[in-house]
Amino acid sequence: MAENDGLTQLILDDRIRGRSYAEIELKHGIPAIEAMAMVREALESTTMRDPIEMRGIVMLRTEKIIEHLWAGLEQGSFKHGEAIIKALERLSELLDLNQETIRQEITIISDEETLQIFEVLKRSNALLRQKLDALPLPESAVRALEAWPEWVAETTTTAVEEVLYLDETDNVYK
Repeated sequence: MAENDGLTQLILDDRIRGRSYAEIELKHGIPAIEAMAMVREALESTTMRDPIEMRGIVMLRTEKIIEHLWAGLEQGSFKHGEAIIKALERLSELLDLNQETIRQEITIISDEETLQIFEVLKRSNALLRQKLDALPLPESAVRALEAWPEWVAETTTTAVEEVLYLDETDNVYK
């Protein structure tokens, strides 16, 4: 298996360098269709599904490319300078996209979780009320429980205000 992994890596390296599957077949003696299947399988198993992680890795690779181009720029190569400028522009795009994506993902998660939390609170209040109703309470306590809906509304409003105040002062989600 490890030998096959080594061959797969050699084939991947050849594809990265721009070799065709016909060239790979000649070089490694692997039928082109088999080499293609090996590349696809390797890429499927290593493909990142997390866009933030992928952007981070692309950013690090771009920085590495810039590092290698820098010596050429210092020797006066305008081509190296142009490539560095393009790479820096790409880095700038990645950073902007990364920040926007993070904000959007937090918003999406917060919206979904808000609905779930609201449903949990509603059920929790209903279950608490059922437990209170099942208790043998004195008449004065039963009369006081008539204010339950107002208590729920008041405590919920207070909790929301406290959470919103916390978010505004700490800039947690902004």
